[in-house]
Amino acid sequence: MSERYRSDFLNICVNCMESRDDASVCKHCGYDENKYLDHPLLLKPRTILKDQYLLGRVLGQGGFGITYIGMDINLDKKVAIKEFLPTNLASRELSNYTVVPFKGNPEENFREGLRLFIDEARKVTKFANNVNIVHVINFFETNNTGYIVMDYIEGDTLSNLIRKRGGRLPVDESLKIMLPILGALKEVHALALFHRDISPQNIYITKAGTPILIDFGAARYVSAEQSHSLDVVLKAGYAPMEQYQARGKIGPWTDIYACGATLYLMITGIMPPPAPDRFYDDELKQAYEIEGVDISPDLSNAILQALAVRIEDRFKDIDEFIAAMERNPQGEYVAMLEKVLSHKRITLDKRMSLDHLMATNKIDKEIAITLENDLRLKLNIGKLQWEGEYKENYTQLSKSHPEGIPPDKIKQIDDTYVSTGRVTHRLVIKDASTGKKTSKQPVEFKSPDIVDKKPQEASKESLRIQPRGQAGPSVAKTPSRPDARSRKGIYAVVAIVAIVIIGALLFLMHKPSPLPSPTAHVTTETTRPSETAKPPTEARYGYINVWSRPSAEVFINGTSVGQTPLSKLKVRSGKANVRLVNKTYNINESYEEEVAPE
Repeated sequence: MSERYRSDFLNICVNCMESRDDASVCKHCGYDENKYLDHPLLLKPRTILKDQYLLGRVLGQGGFGITYIGMDINLDKKVAIKEFLPTNLASRELSNYTVVPFKGNPEENFREGLRLFIDEARKVTKFANNVNIVHVINFFETNNTGYIVMDYIEGDTLSNLIRKRGGRLPVDESLKIMLPILGALKEVHALALFHRDISPQNIYITKAGTPILIDFGAARYVSAEQSHSLDVVLKAGYAPMEQYQARGKIGPWTDIYACGATLYLMITGIMPPPAPDRFYDDELKQAYEIEGVDISPDLSNAILQALAVRIEDRFKDIDEFIAAMERNPQGEYVAMLEKVLSHKRITLDKRMSLDHLMATNKIDKEIAITLENDLRLKLNIGKLQWEGEYKENYTQLSKSHPEGIPPDKIKQIDDTYVSTGRVTHRLVIKDASTGKKTSKQPVEFKSPDIVDKKPQEASKESLRIQPRGQAGPSVAKTPSRPDARSRKGIYAVVAIVAIVIIGALLFLMHKPSPLPSPTAHVTTETTRPSETAKPPTEARYGYINVWSRPSAEVFINGTSVGQTPLSKLKVRSGKANVRLVNKTYNINESYEEEVAPE
C-alpha cells in the first residue's frame, strides 16, 4: 500500500499543516492534538497518499465522502483532499484503510458512483482559470476508492460568516457574494455539469473576500437515487422538488433554486421551508415584507421567482436570474426617457409610464430631476415651447369639463418631479356646454313697403286685392280724380304689389310655426281668411371647447376656425365635424361633436 505513517512529519500540526515543533499545542493555531479522537471510518492524521499527499484532520464529512486538510510534501503546499466513501454503500477495512463496498446492488452502485466521482473531478479541472470555482489539482484512485486534490482555501464558510454577523448580511454584501457564484455556475452549466448541493456550507469566503464554490457532487445523486436514500444527500431548504424525486428533471433551474435559497437566508436570516412543505401551502414571504430588510421589490421578486416550487415558474438559466437581480430601474428610467425625448415631445401615456416606473421602483424625486436635466443637457433639448402652457390649460379644463377632472390629477401636476409638462398630440379633450335653452320667441313679418311704419299707419295702409272688374283698391286720397292713363298706371302698380304679396303668403303657408297677430292679411282664391302666415325659423347655435397639445388648426365642417385652444367656440347646433391638423407633428384627427343649441 502507498499509505504509510512517517515519523519525520510528527512536528506538523494536523490542524493547520504548519510546524509545531515538539509542543503538543500548535503555536500557530492553538490546536491540541491530544484531544483528537480516532474514528474507524476516518484515515488517521499523517497518513500519506500516493507518496505525495500528507493528510491532516477532517474538514468535513457528508453522506458520500470525507474531506481532509493536507499538504503536498513535494511542493510544500496546503491542499484539501476529498475521499469518495458513501457510507450507505461501503465501509472501511480497519487493518489497511481499504474501502470495501457492500455486496449485491450496493457494490454496483458504488462502482457507478466512483466513476462519476472521478469524471466530476476531470470536468472541474477545466475551470482552473475561474477564481470563483475551487481549483482541482489532481485526482486518482487508491485504497479501492477515489480522491480529488484541491487548493486549500484560507478563509471561512459563508455559513460561519452569516452566523458571526448576527444571522444575516446587508443586501449589497450579499449580492457581492452571490453574483460571482452565479457567474461561475454559468460556466459550469455550459458543460452540462450541475452542482446540486449549493448552500452556505459549500461557499467559501477567502480572507480577501472572494467567494469560491466548492464540493461539486454529481456522484452522490446517482448513488443516492439507486440506494433509495435521499436524506443523506439533500439539504432541506436548499434542495428543490425535483431533487426529492427519483426521476426529477435536473437542470440549471436546480442550482438556481439553491442559490435563491442561499441568498434569501443571507438577506433575511430565515431559512426557506423544505420544498415539499411549500408544494401545497406556500407561505414563504417576500423579502421586503420582513421587518428590518432593506431590499427593492425587483430584487425581492427575483429571489422569490428563483425559489418557485414548480420548475416552470423558475428562471430557466443563470442569465435570466442575473438580469433580474441586476435590474437597474434608474438605468431603465433614463433609457426610456431618452427614447421619449428623442422625438422632442413627451406624450401623456409616456409621461405616465415614466411616473409609474419612478413610483414602483422608489426612484427618489430629486434623483429623477437630476437624471432628466442631465439627459436634456446631453441631448441639447431644453424646455419645449408648449410645455409651460400645459398645466394652465389642464387646470382650466378641470373647471369646465362636463365630467370633471379629479383634483388629484391637478395635484399630480403640481407634484411632478420635473417641470416638463404632460403633453400629447393625441390628448384632445372636448367640452360641449349644455347651457339652458331659451324659449321660442315669435318672429314678426311685415310687408316690405310698410315695414318701417307704425302699426296704426300699417293697418290704415293694408291692401286688399279685388276680383277683376270690381272697383280698384283703396289708396290714399288725392286732390283730383286721375285720368284714364293715370288709372292704368295705378292698376299696374297694384297688380305688381298683389303678385308680390301672394307669393309671400304662399311661402309662409309652408312654414311650421304660425304667425301671431299679423299686420297684413291677404285673401286669395287658395287661402282662407282665418289662416295665419308662418315665419322662417332662425338658425340655432351652441358652444364647444377644443383643446389639443401641441396646438393644431381647427376645422369645423371643413372650414378653418383658428388654432387651439379654442374656448366657447360658436358652432351651428347639431352634429359638427371637428378636424385637428398640425403638419409639424403629423396630426390629422377628426371626430364628431353633438352641439346643443343655446
